[in-house]
Parts: sequence; C-alpha cells; structure tokens
Amino acid sequence: MSPSRLPTRLLNVGGDGSSIIKLQKTKGMNTPLNYIVLSFVWGSGGTSTGEGLTFPHNIEDHERGIDFSRLPKACRDAITITRELGIEYLWIDSLCIVQGPDGDFAEEARSMEGIFNNSYCLLAACSSSSIQQGFLEPRQPRRTVSLGSLTGEALVLCELVDDFERDVDLSPLYSRGWTLQERTLARRTIFFTSKQMYWQCGEGIRCETLTKMSNFRAGLYGSPDFPKSFLAKTKISPVSIFKDLYKTYSRLQFSNWADRPIAILGLEHRLSRETGCKSRHGIVLGKPEYLGQSLMWRAATETGMCTIKFPSQRQPPSWSWMAYTGEISYLDLRPGEVEWESSISMIGTESSANECSGESSTSSSLSAQCLDFNRENLAEACYDGPEDAAREDQKCVIVGRSPGSDDAQSTFYLLLIARGGPGNIYLRIGVALAESKALSLRVSPEDVVII
Repeated sequence: MSPSRLPTRLLNVGGDGSSIIKLQKTKGMNTPLNYIVLSFVWGSGGTSTGEGLTFPHNIEDHERGIDFSRLPKACRDAITITRELGIEYLWIDSLCIVQGPDGDFAEEARSMEGIFNNSYCLLAACSSSSIQQGFLEPRQPRRTVSLGSLTGEALVLCELVDDFERDVDLSPLYSRGWTLQERTLARRTIFFTSKQMYWQCGEGIRCETLTKMSNFRAGLYGSPDFPKSFLAKTKISPVSIFKDLYKTYSRLQFSNWADRPIAILGLEHRLSRETGCKSRHGIVLGKPEYLGQSLMWRAATETGMCTIKFPSQRQPPSWSWMAYTGEISYLDLRPGEVEWESSISMIGTESSANECSGESSTSSSLSAQCLDFNRENLAEACYDGPEDAAREDQKCVIVGRSPGSDDAQSTFYLLLIARGGPGNIYLRIGVALAESKALSLRVSPEDVVII
C-alpha cells in the first residue's frame, strides 16, 4: 500500500436512512481508516450549475451537512452502497476536492496514488454517462428459453451476459483519461454495468454468474500490487512497461485536455518507485536507451496530433506527447538492435529532472546535436502535426543507430526538429528512420536546444 495519508476530506455518509451527508476534514483522524471511492463520468448534467460540487463559497455549508435528496443520482447510489457495506466514509472527487480556480485541485491531484490505493474499495459506475445518472437502475431481465426433456424435467437456457470487455473496458467510464489510474491503483473494485456487477481483486475477476474470468490487460492494470507481480513473472524492461502504459493512456479522452499530464501522476509515481526509473513529461530517464526509446513516440494515425493549449507555467515541451491530443505508438524497436546516443541530455537541475510528468511548474529542454538531411532519402518519416512535413527548416538529431562500425550499413533513428526560437532553439516535429545516404554525416553537427 501507499503511504497511509488520508484524503484531505471525506464524506461521512451517516447511518441507514440518514438524510444529511457531511463533508469532513480528515486532519486528526486515526489511520488506517476504511473509506470507499467512486469512479464516474462527470458529464455535463449538473456540473455547469455546480450541483454535486464543492467550491470555496459552499464548503462550509457542505461541512454542516448536505441534503441527501439534493445530491446527483450517482452520488446517492454511491452513498447507498457505502452504507450497505458498513463503511462510514466515502470519497467523491467532485465533493471532496474544492473546485474552481481558488480550489485545491492541483494539490489533491498529486495525492491520487494514496487516495485510491489506500481505499477499502472502488465503485466503478460503468453504466452511467453523467453524475446525474444512477448506476443502480433496474436491469432488463435475462432472456431465457425453456426446453422439455425426456425425463420431464425443465431445461432452461439463459442469455450469456458475461462480457467484461463490452461491459467494462468499452464502457463510457473507461474511455476517460482520469479513470485509468483510478482503476489500476485501487486494490479491489466493484464494476456496476447495465448487465451485471463484476468484482476484481488480486485473485482475478468474478461475475454474478460465479464465473471466474481471465483478461490479460485487466489483470495487468487491475492487479493491486501493480506492477510488482507483472515484473516478477516477465523479463520485460522497465521502459517497456512505461511505453505500454503511455500507449494505453494516450487513447483516452478528456473534457479538459490540459489535464493530460496530471491524470497519470499516481501511476507514474508507482512505476517510478517500483522500477527505479524516473519519468518526466512522458519520457523515461535513467539510461540512454530509456531516453532514446521514449523519444521515438509517434502519432498513431496519419492525421497527426493537435497541440493542447496549457497555462503558460504548465506547458510541456514539444518533445513530449503530453503536449498534444491523440493516440501514440512507438517506432518498431527490437531490444539489443539499437545503439543509443549518450550525447542527448535534459537541461535542468537534478531535482526537477526527478519530477513526474505533471508536477513541473516550468518546461524542460533537451541538449543535442543536429544535422541536415535529405527528406527524399528517408526510409520512414512520421510527423507530429499535419503541417510539419511542409516545413523548409527541418533538421534531425540522431537518437540511435543499428550496431556496427560501418555507418554506411547502419539504420539511423532520428528526431526531426525545426526552428522554434532565436539562435539554436528548436522544436520537435516528428521522428524518422534513415540510412546514411540521407544524412550529412561528414559535416560537423550543430549544438541545439530542443524546447
């Protein structure tokens, strides 16, 4: 488990039939303390008017007591389940985090690993599409067919409803960026779907039909000790786990795309602690091979990616996929078949380099050396945005090459860059593969800073 720090606030749900729910500060409470957490889709219903939300102007009212009947349906359902489980406290982000520009979202977002990992159980509202929609609604009865038999006993065939991928993985809830770390960091989860409930813990997935299900990806990201058990069973390198996580995460959506670097912080903290590797802006540090492989991300679709508008103090660098919308993949890299350049380094203090993706208040830069190249001789080029390919000021940075002393026989892995400021300031615009004939290897490289 993560350090036993409690969430800053919890909802005291009271006893059965209680009409008042109180927002309670946890400072001074004894630990460990059992509490439930709710994972749900905010949606548009209720959030625009502030219903079901805590702000600086109403926090004292919520501490005095909230009328149960005035809460959104998803919150009421979570309170009902919490009471039925005999737990006194519940954490719902919209109520337990103070919202708005004067709230404490930035501070609380850094505590998500502890909030979810230390919880008694996660309630996942897979069947609701907004905070106003409940997840304890009546279900459609299972379809059945009764057949006769030679013995006279009735034989009943029931509709097969066990489909974890359809009901959970493809639900509206798990298309959202914030929910990946919520699901992964929780030690046990009850998934509420329109067909049935599913239970997941370290022993696997169980259905209401008493079926035990096997799902590799759910097992990987649903393991309560992620990623310990996975690392123990495989010989996969730490950077490969980070890359798989980032590919999975990049497919997810956000109402506010500026949350993209923040909503994965808890998972990055966990991975960094268990693997001994640090990450910054979605790039893994520690060894040249980790940095090199991480920089070889690419847009997963031919349409490219779009730049996200961030507050100026939180803008990720151009070489981070977190600066853009859209899904990523990585260039095909086979272990041991690339020699990674050690001349590329991050500019900044050691303390800032050890921060995870969303924690820095200032952006980072890469120090590297660049060359001219012939675009017509590139073996493969993947540009980040639709307009980048047309730029006339392109240069490249050699990030890695196939092993061997003869450059003429080597394949080069390149970071494509273009002017991004005065002097030697450049921006990333893509990645590429090339043979030596595409590169000006006989010309002295130019020292550049990539922002």
